[in-house]
Amino acid sequence: MRYLLLSAIAISIIGTMMIPNAFAEEEKIVVLETRSGVLVIQLFPEDAPNTVDNFVELVESGYYDRTLFHRVINGFMIQGGDPNTKPEPGNTSDKWGIGGPGYSIDAEFNGIKHDRGIVSMARSNDPNSAGSQFFIVHKDSPHLDEKYTVFGRIITAESYETMDKIANLEVNSRSQPFDATLAAAIVYDVDIVKRSTIENMLTMDPPERILNFIPAVDPKQHTNKQYNFSVTSPEGWSVIEPVQFNKNSPIYLAMGPTKDGITPYIYMNVLPLDDTNFVNYMISRIANNFEMHDEGKIDLKTQYIGNFMEGDYYELIAVQSVTNDITGNADYQAKLQQIVFGTESYVYGITYANVVSNFHDHVKVVKKFAESFQTDGEPILKMSGVTITDPNIDGKFYNNEEKQFRFEIPYRWEPLTSKETIDEDGIESYTLAMEPNGLHVNYYRDGVQAKFLLTVYDLDDKPFVKTVTHVRNAYSYMESNGELSIADEYDGMTADGHPVYFVEWLEPYYITEEQYIPLHTRETYFANSDFLYKISYMNLEDNFPREISSYNYMLEKYRFSLDGEMNPVDWGPNIIKYNPVVEPGGGCLIATAAFGSEMAPQVQFLRELRDNTVLQTESGTSFMAGFNQFYYSFSPTIADYERENPVFKEAVKLTLTPLLTSLTLLQYTDIDSESEMLGYGIGIILLNIGMYFVAPAVLIMKIRTSYNKIVK
Repeated sequence: MRYLLLSAIAISIIGTMMIPNAFAEEEKIVVLETRSGVLVIQLFPEDAPNTVDNFVELVESGYYDRTLFHRVINGFMIQGGDPNTKPEPGNTSDKWGIGGPGYSIDAEFNGIKHDRGIVSMARSNDPNSAGSQFFIVHKDSPHLDEKYTVFGRIITAESYETMDKIANLEVNSRSQPFDATLAAAIVYDVDIVKRSTIENMLTMDPPERILNFIPAVDPKQHTNKQYNFSVTSPEGWSVIEPVQFNKNSPIYLAMGPTKDGITPYIYMNVLPLDDTNFVNYMISRIANNFEMHDEGKIDLKTQYIGNFMEGDYYELIAVQSVTNDITGNADYQAKLQQIVFGTESYVYGITYANVVSNFHDHVKVVKKFAESFQTDGEPILKMSGVTITDPNIDGKFYNNEEKQFRFEIPYRWEPLTSKETIDEDGIESYTLAMEPNGLHVNYYRDGVQAKFLLTVYDLDDKPFVKTVTHVRNAYSYMESNGELSIADEYDGMTADGHPVYFVEWLEPYYITEEQYIPLHTRETYFANSDFLYKISYMNLEDNFPREISSYNYMLEKYRFSLDGEMNPVDWGPNIIKYNPVVEPGGGCLIATAAFGSEMAPQVQFLRELRDNTVLQTESGTSFMAGFNQFYYSFSPTIADYERENPVFKEAVKLTLTPLLTSLTLLQYTDIDSESEMLGYGIGIILLNIGMYFVAPAVLIMKIRTSYNKIVK
């Protein structure tokens, strides 16, 4: 501590030695002529070089001529330099104080005290927001020290008299001079002169300084040159640079305000990408997260893939038991939010940790911190949202009265983010994102996860038909360019007479520049008199059938306003569809959950049998289309319960064994025709009916008959 104090004193001494020479013959002096008198300002280029240069350029350009000291507070300061105060059309008093040159300059805090007569730059809450406005201190104001850039002072007796006259003007409730006193506050001419031309200059000591002042950038700005980034630390949080014991050690740590004896943390990790890219790195990372979830080490709540300016970011919410090192018992539940993103060289991770009960206290702080991240001086992260408690959630329902809709939240799904935006064409929209909250049952692969998006557009007197025509033409154009392939489309009416547009398409999702997998999207458009609604579902093609029943459930439970009341929609068969096209590659959810993996021999057998045998005939394809509609209506629920209940899982496994045995018979057949497919298929169905229903019934009847004989 002694060494640090000595260093501070040494720096302050150096700063004193750099005080500009107030008596230099060629020194530039600024003279402001007002109706109340002259203000002569000495500049401090050694202390605030960029600020002085900016001020001089504005003076030389005539920028300040005919401006007004628009903010006058007797006993504090007088403020001017706003171009909105010039007597020009449109410059009304309600605009005073918000004008500027159209740019801002960085702060140059220099330790000079804000004593009477000091000239300093005005700014907003952002330290680096000064432009042209400045103020002259009327009375010593130490609370401004180190927070505003001092760049000069007035240096004649007449200047102090002029300042006092302006400070004593009558003002309104907004500290603006009254109309009757405006003339006395006008700066009608500003010039730059040499010091030698100024008469009656006061003999003044160097301006008083803060003795222990250490010139520095904004203390909230944290820069790491090794990993080429900077962030703005949260206000009120303590920041340290931890010692790195290994490559996984945090390089930044911020500790928040303690509550209930618990201190929240925000910390950062950085890893070099080396020979991989961000997507490939995240595939293994996400797989590890699932493994930790399955092992009970963490409770994975949500995860989200969003966009930033140059790539993807990954976000997760998880809960973890924090164990007492001494007792070995779990003391409390900690909730974690982790945001991972990357550049060409590095993967950056931001983690926020707090107890579950206090977690939501700082989610907005974390979002602001993440979006302050810069590399090469440019911000790169624009988060789509942070998982927070949504006031629109009412139990099992999502209700938005402003946008006139309400729906029942599908089982296992969770509203994540909602936001309102205005695009470059001025079109306003509201978007709600939803994802499954039991992510271990919604297989995550290649950076894609199932997602529902509900988007609401203000119609603004634009008819529904015109809007939909524009959308339909856009998709047709994309299809003609090979960007997507439309699988299904309907433009007409719902069963209860409302205009509706339905479209479904496939598009390539590129894993690398050459490798891609098909992405499947379904969208439904409809409207009332005020809003256009779009409900979207997207997933990998292989996984698309898994959540289609949830999407249909959301449509079926949807309500929107007609005549001031929330009404359901009778979609009809054209809209409520299950997977209409049966493609190879879909999974068997129940078998996968029972045998533990999609690579299990039993699951592989079912897949090969379906793709290589059943789907090779027209009758087999028709059967699978009907079966899938039935199967995917209940299989996700059963699969979920299997994973949650080991006993039930073993029971299902035993139940599936006779079915698998019977299906092996198809391996020994040669099916070359529709009739053979029908024959063998009916035979297998009858065999399973016998095994699962007839045989148990016969056995029960025999047991009952034997029991009756014994009783008699």
